Amino acid sequence: MAQPETLFTWSETARTEFDALVDGSNASDRFRLALAQTIASGWGANRDKPVWALAGTLALLGETGAGLKSALDFLWLPANTAFAHLGACRHPAVSANEGGSFHLKLPGGGLLLDRFRLKLLQKYLEFLISCDGFAHSGEVAGLLDACLRGGLSDKGAIDTAVKSIAKILYRYRTEHFDDGHATSAFSILRAYLAGIGDTITDDTVFEFWSAETNSHFKTYQASFFALKDYVDALAEARSRAAMRRAGEIDAPGIAAELSVDFVDPFEFEDEDGAAIGDVADDAEQAAAAATGSGEEAASAALKAVADSEVKLIKKREEMLAAPIVSAGRFGCSLPLATLRLLAFHPIQSALSNSLRTGKATLSLEERVTCVEARRYGVLMGEIGDLETAMTEWLKIAFAIRTEEATGNARADAIRAEGVQLLKTRRSQSLARPREELADAFERVERALMALARSLADFRAAVRGRRVRSDDLDSGFEADRAKFAAQLTKLYAT
Repeated sequence: MAQPETLFTWSETARTEFDALVDGSNASDRFRLALAQTIASGWGANRDKPVWALAGTLALLGETGAGLKSALDFLWLPANTAFAHLGACRHPAVSANEGGSFHLKLPGGGLLLDRFRLKLLQKYLEFLISCDGFAHSGEVAGLLDACLRGGLSDKGAIDTAVKSIAKILYRYRTEHFDDGHATSAFSILRAYLAGIGDTITDDTVFEFWSAETNSHFKTYQASFFALKDYVDALAEARSRAAMRRAGEIDAPGIAAELSVDFVDPFEFEDEDGAAIGDVADDAEQAAAAATGSGEEAASAALKAVADSEVKLIKKREEMLAAPIVSAGRFGCSLPLATLRLLAFHPIQSALSNSLRTGKATLSLEERVTCVEARRYGVLMGEIGDLETAMTEWLKIAFAIRTEEATGNARADAIRAEGVQLLKTRRSQSLARPREELADAFERVERALMALARSLADFRAAVRGRRVRSDDLDSGFEADRAKFAAQLTKLYAT
């Protein structure tokens, strides 16, 4: 399943240029996220506010004699030097605040400048100079040099710089971001989560999808994966910062603003967590040798299984597994939200298709009631059956690839079981010489293990919530009523 909406829908060029800004800079995870937001969508509801803040700050530094010979000198201005200068300049546009920050009265408004924002503006200037392979460096430097020379009284120079640089940014966003203006997921999700306490639970996906303020993510699936991408981006930034042992350079309050708590998907130790651990050592070692990790590796494994020369999985089973492997650890952390995705996204997809094509097996009024949705208990049974099937194929693979008994009691027992399982298979794809089958299974063995593990992890996450089958069924009925009401609102009113 493709993730329909992504957090940072940046081109490879934009990602590379962003990495060049922060790699090796010892910037904290929160600073990286704030810089990404500044580039992608500005501050608050104003995409051009960071440009105005940069131009105005340079004008103030020029007027107060900070000693910058050009706008580029701002890139290397130490924070201690900058704040010592502002504290000593006694300019009417500069007011000191408790805690060491300053309030600057700039043409067009006021700006709170602290160490975090100063560093942010410096990196933002570096981005403006280096973006598009330094294509705009001369123009940007010239515009900001005019602000530095003109000071606060030259409002025309500031306005010209803001408008001209904003056009450069607009073109950059249009070329390098899928959504042109690049104001989408990060800002929307950040604002929504801040309003509910920065906590993601199983219910958050539905609540966000159905919120009046959400006009961007039209489907439950889109809302689910947008939240997943948001959490992934936070985790990636924290991980990279931790590896660099970054210093905390953030302003107070930023930590709370950019943190999101969610359930650890593997905090539950389930007694059945090693359900596929009885596969032969050879298969386990082959799986361990697989390259890649996370959802991308799991999705690649599913594709390999689906494309195998031997028919290992039906299309309906592939469609069931796809959301689970795409959701990965996030899906395990929110297993009920993932079950809702499995049960109800197909209904919304069918509604959209029938409205687009005019063809439908059910009337609109009937389909919005979610009468076709599969119950959670049924889905869990299907997932368990698929996991078992993948494990059985692994045993068959082991049997085909080891023609004789090994002398290892455990391995020989698995081989014998694999031989018996093979006799029950009637697929025409198995009607080929043993050597060809062995080669085919060797190519897909790692993928089978990875897929079986993904399914086992999700089942363990659901069991970890200690939810009984009858509770799953009653929960399904409550959810069906909620989804029916929302789908009726979207499609039948």
